[in-house]
Amino acid sequence: MRKSFLIVLLFFACSLSAQEQVEFDDLPLSDALKEVEEIYSIRFAFNPDKIEKTNISIDGSYDLNSILEEIKAKSSLSFYFLDYENILIKQGDQIELPVDTIQLGTIEIVAEYLTSGFDMNKQEAAFNLDPQDLGVLPGLLEPDVFQSLQLIPGISSPSESAANLNIRGGTPDQNLILFDNIPIYHLGHLFGNITSLNPYVIDDVKVYKSGTNAKYGGRISGVIDMKMDDDIPNATQFGIGMNPMHSDVFLKSSAKNKFGYVLSARRSLTDVFESSTYVNFSNKVFQNTRISEIGDVSAEEEDLEVLDNVLFFSDINAKLLYRPSESQMISLTGIRLENNLDFSNQDVELVSSDFLRLSNNGASLNWKNQMNSRNELTARVHFSEYNSTYNFSETEDGLLVENLERINAVLDRGLSATWEHNKSTNTSWRLGYDFSHLEVNLDINLSGENVSQENTEGIEYSHAAYVDFSFKNEHLLINPGLRLNRFVNLGQFNVEPRFYGEYKFSDFFKLKLSAESKNQIISQLISFEFNELGIDNAIWVMADNEDLSVLNNQQVTAGFVWSKSNWLIDIEAYSRRITGLSSFTKGFLSNNENVFEQGTSSSRGMDLLLKRKFKKYRVWLAYTYAITDFQFEAFDDVRFPGNNDQRHYLNISNSYKWRAFQLSLGWTFSSGLPFSEEPEIIDLGDDDQELLFNEQNNLRMDNYHRLDASLVWNFKLGVKQNVKGRLGLAFMNIYNRSNEIETIYNTDDNEDEELFVITETIIGLKRTPNFVFRMWF
Repeated sequence: MRKSFLIVLLFFACSLSAQEQVEFDDLPLSDALKEVEEIYSIRFAFNPDKIEKTNISIDGSYDLNSILEEIKAKSSLSFYFLDYENILIKQGDQIELPVDTIQLGTIEIVAEYLTSGFDMNKQEAAFNLDPQDLGVLPGLLEPDVFQSLQLIPGISSPSESAANLNIRGGTPDQNLILFDNIPIYHLGHLFGNITSLNPYVIDDVKVYKSGTNAKYGGRISGVIDMKMDDDIPNATQFGIGMNPMHSDVFLKSSAKNKFGYVLSARRSLTDVFESSTYVNFSNKVFQNTRISEIGDVSAEEEDLEVLDNVLFFSDINAKLLYRPSESQMISLTGIRLENNLDFSNQDVELVSSDFLRLSNNGASLNWKNQMNSRNELTARVHFSEYNSTYNFSETEDGLLVENLERINAVLDRGLSATWEHNKSTNTSWRLGYDFSHLEVNLDINLSGENVSQENTEGIEYSHAAYVDFSFKNEHLLINPGLRLNRFVNLGQFNVEPRFYGEYKFSDFFKLKLSAESKNQIISQLISFEFNELGIDNAIWVMADNEDLSVLNNQQVTAGFVWSKSNWLIDIEAYSRRITGLSSFTKGFLSNNENVFEQGTSSSRGMDLLLKRKFKKYRVWLAYTYAITDFQFEAFDDVRFPGNNDQRHYLNISNSYKWRAFQLSLGWTFSSGLPFSEEPEIIDLGDDDQELLFNEQNNLRMDNYHRLDASLVWNFKLGVKQNVKGRLGLAFMNIYNRSNEIETIYNTDDNEDEELFVITETIIGLKRTPNFVFRMWF
């Protein structure tokens, strides 16, 4: 480990430079501009519709001014430096206007945050991620959105999940995840280890840690808003790729300049062959579950036989585009996400079977009307349907002994309308209305020796109106907003003020401040009781203001950004308080009680990013210090560390591009998560026993750290080199650290039917190789 840490520090300290050799062989102008951005660490701002559909051929050694002159000579473009790293592109003669009077229209200038395609939005408190332009990141070979976001300070996944993100002390179910305005409830294939949305059809991702715009509601923590391309493709594009766990294909095309479509499909290969990559992920997911336990004892018990063990996942995305006029666009988006696990085993005449299915289907219809240069009207209709079905059965000699079925379903339907008015180049308003119809169902049926049935249903209709205002000049940016929510069945009305502001003291230094209030009526609870398999124990439930309250989050943040001479320092401190938190005491207070307890959560901390660019080399340090406490009346109102209380989180990453190769190396360190000491077994008499936790989360697991690396080769084929390809190799957890990511307690009975405790520690991913092969046509 010491050697690995020295390697990271050495790589962090290196300053690499190389002669800038530029070679464009009949390259499309848009692609050439992206290459120039990457080579010289700059950003272009332009309207894509105004860029000439021409190709550029250049070969030689150039500085930035010389290469821009070459492009200008071979096109009708002019370049205007807004500052040292942002360049405005216009057609025609050179523009000679002060920066604050340039009419950018719908162009949004952003500043690179981590690497190419990873930007800090200059118009609001958001980060922008462009998966198609994303540079190679440590351990990643493909632009997985959720895994990439974990490099931002304040966003982490202590469970090593790709999808289950904790944002500033929040839990994954408190994040609002949208895909073309469709709320997503099933976020990860392979039980959270792979993002369930194909990144190759995602055009833009907007991420909020705080300062959330008033148009977003329904969740109290972060926002991840993913969009597919709204422009009709100029030409047909086709792509195909594979890695050790899945393959995918996508197609983008158009017809008669009024119609366009995007199709993508991805399918697992895990039911075809078991790669070492899949085996490592599978071992991590299924450790301490029925599947791993049966695998461990099969050698000792000759009569025990695994009959079936099939894991399958897939996703399909489709988008249809129609432009009836220059000012209008209509689009229809559909998704289908699915995971299936079928496992069965036989012990003499007793056959046990586990079947688990997770799915999320959805669609959205979107209409946008650019009424004039100052007014835009949009309307949207969406539905999203999530279903988690688990079935466990035992048969003996062909007769059913026991059958357990648990179904958890969410149906989310809604419509919204928004009017945006740009009063001037500096001032804009947004007014909107949202209607939502939300249903949550939990059905549990047990038959056999014991028979029971339980059904919980929640239905809520909500209305929301929101307004936000934006003003920006050379020094000041303010974005106040207000969202009003009415939950009809709960009879509850909530006021959610929002604010984000920046003050720019100079071209390289600014202060920022945000405050917000949010409410949430749906959340996930952990239930160990109705799942024999041992995974997918989280269930969605709805607030009823009796057992479960509406969650509320109050959050304030303050910080500053310093950016100059390819240095970037971003520091932000925050404090948040969540009320209405519920603890399902099964496994938390006592293993024999099913009681909901009310409580609060408080989080406070600081996020730091320190980054340096050296032409084609980037190095950054992301650090988070955070404290998350829980407080429940059931625990005598004593504060104790929350389940996701990760005090220190550090990531040091590097990326370097040389010709067609990209290399990235990153080291991650975090303090261990808290857990409770082993509970006592209390004898209640009459052969009745229970577990009692004397203190909550009073111990901590060992510190977590790992080293990841990626190497990618991008190549081109064909006479015009219009066929692109990518080969990549990555290693996760290079020095094979055994990281503890969770400690849980289960119980069993001995021969005398006496209860005893089983301690189970979940270990993170072992050293895991990965590769990718892709082609774009």
